[in-house]
Amino acid sequence: MTWESSEISIKDLRASEKDAITLEDSDEFVAIFDLRSVTRMTAGLSIVRTIFVCVLLTSGSLYLTKDAQEIVILPIEQMIKKVNSIS
Repeated sequence: MTWESSEISIKDLRASEKDAITLEDSDEFVAIFDLRSVTRMTAGLSIVRTIFVCVLLTSGSLYLTKDAQEIVILPIEQMIKKVNSIS
């Protein structure tokens, strides 16, 4: 059996980049498929998903900080100013 590819040797492919199909009756390989393009696409989509999650977490953190500043910290600072002015 021969590997017909001018770009790369079958030994250079990772286990996740190749798929071997065998006959049920024997242990001989019938076909080996190069899955590098699928692996690259999956890696790219994983990077995009990671960036998306980072953007969501960052925006959520910013909104939470803004709300905490407006709802909790500002009123407390105003009360402290009033108490200091009264005393």
